[in-house]
Amino acid sequence: MSYIRSTSNPEGLYIYGDGENIIIHRRHGTTHVPPPAFEQVGLKYLEWGVLAGRPIRSGHLSLREVTLFHGTERICPRGHEARCLARLSKSLKRECRHERRMLLEYRRTRIFLWEVTWDNIARSIRDHASASPGRLKERRRQGKG
Repeated sequence: MSYIRSTSNPEGLYIYGDGENIIIHRRHGTTHVPPPAFEQVGLKYLEWGVLAGRPIRSGHLSLREVTLFHGTERICPRGHEARCLARLSKSLKRECRHERRMLLEYRRTRIFLWEVTWDNIARSIRDHASASPGRLKERRRQGKG
């Protein structure tokens, strides 16, 4: 079952399940994630709507919003963006650019995603969960669906 194909997102991700794992192919390699953790993170994200500084965790998998230095995969330190904006208001010559991304982390593997890409993946997780009656029935029994 496929969650997202590489031609449909700027990150070039191809995410699919092989029955035992969720396999995430990306430019820098391949990561295998346990399906329950992947599904829980995606469904919780849809349930919460906005992360607002709260990471979502399930097992060794986590999802959080981060601010990156523009054009890099370097995370800005806490408070950097506010300090940068304060400096910008004092001097129009200074330029400090940032990008907001979603960070999906499994063990030591980091995958940076645009929010729209993660939205599509999370909706795909929900669609797969609702198409699989056994999984949906289990989630309802646990009070999660």
